Amino acid sequence: MLEGTGRFVSDYPFKPFPGSSHHWALERGAALGRGLRVLDVGAGRGEVLRALLERTGGQGVAVEPAWTPPVPDGLRWLRRLEDLDEGDFDLALVLDVLEHVSEPRAFLADIVARLRPGGTLLVSVPNVAHWSVRLSLLAGRFDYAERGILDRTHQRFFTRDSLRALLLAEGLEIARSDAAVVPLELLLPPAVHRSRAWGASRAVRRKAARLWPGLLAYQLLAEARRPGGAARDVPRPQAVLGGR
Repeated sequence: MLEGTGRFVSDYPFKPFPGSSHHWALERGAALGRGLRVLDVGAGRGEVLRALLERTGGQGVAVEPAWTPPVPDGLRWLRRLEDLDEGDFDLALVLDVLEHVSEPRAFLADIVARLRPGGTLLVSVPNVAHWSVRLSLLAGRFDYAERGILDRTHQRFFTRDSLRALLLAEGLEIARSDAAVVPLELLLPPAVHRSRAWGASRAVRRKAARLWPGLLAYQLLAEARRPGGAARDVPRPQAVLGGR
C-alpha cells in the first residue's frame, strides 16, 4: 500500500531538537517505557526509530518503500506494511507520512490493525492552516515548494480538526495533542541554536504554538491509542487545547 505514495527517504533531515516533531516523538515514545515493539511507517533512513530504541530498548521494524538492502543497523526493514502480522506492536510512528497518501483513512486503518489493543500511535502532519499559508492565500497564492507545508509531494492537507476527525473515525482514543514549531535550527549553525538565548526564544515560540495551534503550529502532533487491552502505565498528560 505504500508503493508510489510519496518520497520518504530523499534528504528529509532528522530533527532531534526541542520543538520538532521528531523530538516530540522521541519524548513520548520513551515515556511509554522500555522493551517496546515499535513500528515506524515511512521510516526514511531510520534515524527516529534508532534514536528511540537507544532510549527504550526493544525491537523495531521500519517500513520504507525506498529501502535498499543491506542496512546493518539492527532494525528489521520492509517495503510493505502488508508483510506484518496484525496486533503485534506496542507503538506505531507515523511521522510526516499521512499527507503523502491519497487515502489516509484506509492507510491509517492498516497501521492501526498492526497495533495491539491498548497500543499507541504517534502522528505528525503539516498544518495547512498555519499563518504562513493563510497569508499566502490572502495574497492569492498557493504555491507548492520542494519542502515545507506545501511540499509538492503532499496529496492531502490537514487542519487540527480534520486530523482529530481522522483519528476518531478509526476508533482511536486521543490521549494528547501538541504542536511543533518551524524548525529554524536547520538553517542555523549549532553554536546559535544551542545557545541559551535561542533556547529561551524557542520556548516562547513553543508556548505560543501550544496556545494557538491552529494558527501557529507548523506541524500538528497527536498521541492516540487503540481501544482495548491495557495502556502502558505512564502519567497521562493534560491535552493541549488551544484556539483554532
